[in-house]
Amino acid sequence: MPILRGLRATFLLTKKEGITDEEFKNHYLNIHAPMSLELMKRHGVISYTHQYLSASSKAELSSALGGHTPQIPYDAVTTIGFPSLEAFKAFLADPENLGRLREDSKNYAQAGPGTVQIGWGEEWVVIHEGDVVGEA
Repeated sequence: MPILRGLRATFLLTKKEGITDEEFKNHYLNIHAPMSLELMKRHGVISYTHQYLSASSKAELSSALGGHTPQIPYDAVTTIGFPSLEAFKAFLADPENLGRLREDSKNYAQAGPGTVQIGWGEEWVVIHEGDVVGEA
């Protein structure tokens, strides 16, 4: 079974009050994400994904789940893959991250520390692109 090594940082974001789901997604995906690319390359980022949770998609999912499964109260889930803990720490301490990117986040996301989940070490791949690649 393939094993991926490194660190995955998952950030759970809530949109800034007063903006629509579409305004949130547009700013984060089309303005903020491109601003961060050079910083990410500099720190060896190996993956960067966004998943958006609009009010309509939350309602549809709630209906599909029969209304019995609580959903996370966030508007986006972002996962950034780093090759090592050291690369992640350097990314966090980079003046560009602490400066203009953090400042720009105020344009679309609620202020505050946010919620982060860190997966560090090994990640076992069981299915990739619909194909079983190892045995569970």
